[in-house]
Amino acid sequence: MFIMGQPGIILNSFKPAKELLDGKSGIYSDRPIIPMGGELVGWKNSLSLLPYSDRFKRYRRLAKQLFGSPKTMEAFHPVEQLETHRFLKSLLAQPDRFVQHIQKTAGAIILHVTHGYAVQDGEDPFVTLADTAMEQFSQSVSSTGFMVNLIPALQYIPEWFPGAGFQRIAKEWASTLEAMVDQPYQWVKSRVAEGTAELSFISEMLSEKLKLDGEEEFEIKWSAASLYAGGADTTVATMIAFFKAMLLYPEVAQKAQAEIDRVIGSDRLPTFADRQHLPYVNALALETLRWHTVAPTAIPHRLMADDIYNGYFIPKGSLVIANVWQMSHDPAVYPDPMVFRPERFLPIDGSKPQMDPRELCFGFGRRICPGRVLADASVFISCAMVLAAFDVSPYLNEGIPDAPPAVEQKAGTVRQVSHSELVHVKAINNFESAGRAIYRETANVIRRYQPQFPTMSSVTPVDVLFIALAVWLLSKLISRVRRERRLTPLKGPPRKSLIFGVLKYLNQAPDSGAVYEEWVTKYGSVYQIPTVLGSKRVVLTDPKAVAHFYAKETVTNGILVAEGSSHKRQRKALTPAFSNIAIRRLTSVFYDSAYKLKATWDSMIESNSDGKVIDVQMWMNRISLDSIGIAGFSHDFNSLAGQASSISDLFDTFAGLKPPPQTLLSRILTPIALILFLLGTIFPPILHVPTQRTKMSQQLRRDTSEIADILLEKTRKEKELGLVDEQGDKSVIGLLSRRPNLFIEVVERGDFSAGYETTSISLTWALIELCIQPHIQDKLREELSRTGTDLTWEQLNTTTDFPYLDAVVHETLRMHPPLSETTRTANTDDVMPLSSPLQPSGNSSKSFVVGETAGIAIPKGTVITVPIRCINRSEAFWGPDAKQFKPERWIEGEEGASGIPEAAREVSGHRHLLTFSDGPRICLGKGFALAEFKAVLSVLIRNYTFEFPEGKDIIPKIEIHRSILPRPKIEGQKGARVPLRVRRV
Repeated sequence: MFIMGQPGIILNSFKPAKELLDGKSGIYSDRPIIPMGGELVGWKNSLSLLPYSDRFKRYRRLAKQLFGSPKTMEAFHPVEQLETHRFLKSLLAQPDRFVQHIQKTAGAIILHVTHGYAVQDGEDPFVTLADTAMEQFSQSVSSTGFMVNLIPALQYIPEWFPGAGFQRIAKEWASTLEAMVDQPYQWVKSRVAEGTAELSFISEMLSEKLKLDGEEEFEIKWSAASLYAGGADTTVATMIAFFKAMLLYPEVAQKAQAEIDRVIGSDRLPTFADRQHLPYVNALALETLRWHTVAPTAIPHRLMADDIYNGYFIPKGSLVIANVWQMSHDPAVYPDPMVFRPERFLPIDGSKPQMDPRELCFGFGRRICPGRVLADASVFISCAMVLAAFDVSPYLNEGIPDAPPAVEQKAGTVRQVSHSELVHVKAINNFESAGRAIYRETANVIRRYQPQFPTMSSVTPVDVLFIALAVWLLSKLISRVRRERRLTPLKGPPRKSLIFGVLKYLNQAPDSGAVYEEWVTKYGSVYQIPTVLGSKRVVLTDPKAVAHFYAKETVTNGILVAEGSSHKRQRKALTPAFSNIAIRRLTSVFYDSAYKLKATWDSMIESNSDGKVIDVQMWMNRISLDSIGIAGFSHDFNSLAGQASSISDLFDTFAGLKPPPQTLLSRILTPIALILFLLGTIFPPILHVPTQRTKMSQQLRRDTSEIADILLEKTRKEKELGLVDEQGDKSVIGLLSRRPNLFIEVVERGDFSAGYETTSISLTWALIELCIQPHIQDKLREELSRTGTDLTWEQLNTTTDFPYLDAVVHETLRMHPPLSETTRTANTDDVMPLSSPLQPSGNSSKSFVVGETAGIAIPKGTVITVPIRCINRSEAFWGPDAKQFKPERWIEGEEGASGIPEAAREVSGHRHLLTFSDGPRICLGKGFALAEFKAVLSVLIRNYTFEFPEGKDIIPKIEIHRSILPRPKIEGQKGARVPLRVRRV
């Protein structure tokens, strides 16, 4: 699931919580950034929201000095007992201020311990300040309290903007927080200066050093405030729950009072020394902690590194939430969990006590509550003294008890049970004389104590619209300014459009690679281009920078463009299906498809002595579709036999071979489809506008998803019947059927269409080039005629047995890469190494030295493009004949062969080409594609001759049709059609 826009893990049982949050606390102790509470209000400096850092460790170290163990806390037992005495007297005197008395007592104890401050009679300013600040904290860190916690970019909009009322609230609450942190600290500081300070956490810290620097003072002040704020709020919630439990379960109170009378008598109140002799009262305090979980899910932990737990991959940055409420109400651990039953913690009749809830309710790992010893002691002594002094019963309304109160909780990070019920409190000890005579009877009206704060409900739809617009504008502007300030200054072409920069010009250019190459000559091997709405993109053609780019993990989405962890998971699952052993087994599939095509073409040509004009691209589409369907997914589309399918129809529609479905909206949007696509690079929701292309893409995903379901069910049944070996099946479908969700993900994200498109496009370009230069076609046919049989996999996989076939295939891939460029986004700050420094000129680009090489600074979020077509056809790398189709360059030592130039050898990638990409994301199906390409081309060239329809001497203009990937087409043809005259050899 996703929480606040990040991957979220919910831990519902104690074992994984203990193993992860405790056992691996070194990577599970960070906190998420919470915009409202942490950034705007300022709670990010508190122990609860402080990121895992050196400062956090110093906070914990300071807290440990005070709350390290029960032994160190014994010094504060007299303070706790004294303040609890005062609580009883206040409750007796003013029962209608019930909640305020609990809050004041909790605040008095923690303030005395941390600041040495004795609270005033009546309303105390420091206690009131802490109570207000904690109410605000609970609201400000809630994921549902403020929209800014769901859309962090909202924190940058000004408070005058419509819908930005939360900014004014944050400003007010920040003032409250500052006062809560600073005022008690200044009070202690002045007492220390006067020499009148009582022993406390802060006075001890101040007395250890005569002079503190700003950082030390800041940490002491905030660590004390963190303990003060956290302890005050949680103890209050627990004590309110205690009183409610006594209303609902009077028999429990009676058992506890009987134990107190038996052990202590009626002449004094319980003390901490009595705890070991009051097992039932102690169990009652534990049951209060369990029954009402003060922080049901608390504040999420944030994972600082990728992790694997029980076979599940948990990515870095995930929010990990311990569902403490579920753990403390797990029937397997606590039978009848909704019942308040202290006996569960006692060894009655030889039974083993149930798990101590203190293992759960104070948190886990390095985020465990530092004041848990104090909180545990306070809850025990308060419960014991209240039960020794009072009976608690439902309010009597004209002598009739009210209905039992419902067990409900107030919203917030720290949860309190609702306390609107009327409670009847009877004093059973007047603190001055012994006996059970009732000193006073009073009705205690517990009024609702739930201040209202503005939340998302106050935001109107118009506000949301303005906010969304502001978020987009501000986030883009801020990110752009930050990136450009940190990006090494680079030269580049001027924008050709105020809105689209140069992107529209590039998309409409006949050869985008030539445009990129022209800019290389003007601006250097690394430059930047203006894109949509003032954004910029870095273009890399420097070999060392390109190699670094492909070697680094970057953010994209699918196996070709999947994000880091998803990409690794998919690639690991698919790798066995594309091994040499697997491809060897699939070679027969490629030949079967090729000979099906041959049978069809033979029947078409048979009655035509001069051959037949055939749209070869359509047939290359079909042969690719059938081959990848059978070889990869055990599914025969049978398109070579003319069988129609929704998938083949969609691919034909993309290629312009069939008319797309028309609606009024699509007719309106189609003329501006390119504009919408370009704007979508900046504002992704635009990509979902229902143009013809968008609707067809959605239909393709639906159809492939249906195929995935059918294939998975078919494979499952075959395995049940023993028709396939589950462990031995290394095909794509065989491997991924063991992980159905991953299989559907791979198919739906486009890996299927990617394999289909690239192979059919490459085969078509090869036939076009062989028609343009018939002597190359003849030379290839001569080489292939040396064998009367089909090439084996070993022959397909080597460059020596049939070197000219290998050369033609690789020259096609060099000249016509199906994917013309790779664009990714840097997910971290980086330094891009260069083969040589860029040449500065005035205010133009400047590079700097990194170690012994040059480099440029690339800040996080920078969009980077590697122009594959440009580099593959660059004269700087491949020489002056780089734009010519010349297979001989791939054959060393042959007459007329130039060999691969030294400059080109600096380029990374398969055979110094970027056609298959490079690095961790290099095309996984590279071997599959090369084997199919060679097998099909060898069958076609051995059996047929190809030329343009008007003859060898009339070469038509070749244009580009925009499909899923750019496809060749003959000028004047409708759609991506490539008609060639095909004759039998």
